[in-house]
Amino acid sequence: MKSFANHPAWNRQFVGAGPYRVVDWESATRMELEAFKDYALGRPKIDRISMRVIEDSNTNLAAMLAGEVDFCMRATISFDGAMILKSQWEKEGKGKVFISPPSWTWLNLSRDNHWFKDVRVRRALLHAIDRDALVQSLFKGEVPVCHFPLSQSRKAHKKARAAATIYDYNLEKAKQLLAEAGWKPGPDGVLMNEKGERMEFEFRTTAGRRDYEQAQAIVSDYWKKIGVRTTIKNMPRRLLDSPENLNRWPGAFIGGHNMTVEEWAERLHTKYIPTPENKFVPENVSGWNDPRKDAILDELNSIITAQRSEQLQLEFVKLFTDSLPHLPLFYTPEIVVAKKGLTGVTPRQESGGQNASTWNVYKWDRI
Repeated sequence: MKSFANHPAWNRQFVGAGPYRVVDWESATRMELEAFKDYALGRPKIDRISMRVIEDSNTNLAAMLAGEVDFCMRATISFDGAMILKSQWEKEGKGKVFISPPSWTWLNLSRDNHWFKDVRVRRALLHAIDRDALVQSLFKGEVPVCHFPLSQSRKAHKKARAAATIYDYNLEKAKQLLAEAGWKPGPDGVLMNEKGERMEFEFRTTAGRRDYEQAQAIVSDYWKKIGVRTTIKNMPRRLLDSPENLNRWPGAFIGGHNMTVEEWAERLHTKYIPTPENKFVPENVSGWNDPRKDAILDELNSIITAQRSEQLQLEFVKLFTDSLPHLPLFYTPEIVVAKKGLTGVTPRQESGGQNASTWNVYKWDRI
């Protein structure tokens, strides 16, 4: 497998039909690209592109401020770095900072924990989070709260919002739902059920992923107000992806996915629930099992009219917000920065699939 993955056909000798061809490649360091004159959509306007791989976002920020690079994409600039660029660099007319919401961040309550099988508990824990305040604190209001995994750029989004169940911040409603589910405050204020179990559980996310860790801390504080206690136990990506932890957790977890309709099935179809038999590789980490939902996802990935697709998207959103397989938190911001003189850059509105940040690079130009 390693020899296949490292074959030169995937790097230095790559053969494709895109707008640029690989001229030179230094693994994990740099890549030189040259315009392909016979590209199907027309010869690119920029003759040559030099790409550099720089993992440190502060180094990228310094390079952009110094005018050493023309373009930074995806996670190369942090949100805080983007705010610095907007307040200084963009304000001085040196370029443009684009902040788009192409994916979503969710909070999952373990499919293996019997407490969370009661939808009233899931609804209560979402009602207990002030998501408007959360996005204001994390992102200065630059990205919106997410209520379901559908891009705001999709035609169906407005109708989907009207069809969806919206969980506003309401501590009294949260307490009421938990009481109905059998959870009452104990002597120290922590919720207990009739078995004497205390609502205390482990809360994980990716260590070093700053936006997730900040959201986790804020959510934990909100849950304390309704008698829920969590223990933070974050792990680096390599441990989360280990055989012992892959796609499962005992309590809560903050993660993210793309929200491309055509890829909903990969994340939410019953056949993609992680199990010991499939080595926990599939990505329906919520464990959402609903025959009608599966039928919708199957039909969405068949040949149907645009009108029928929209109808199915609306029905899916209604099912999703009723069932809450994930607790949606916010649209995940993606930072794209273009230096003055680079034209044609258009941020993507969805991630996943073929939705690359450079999706229209053949139209870019320098003036």
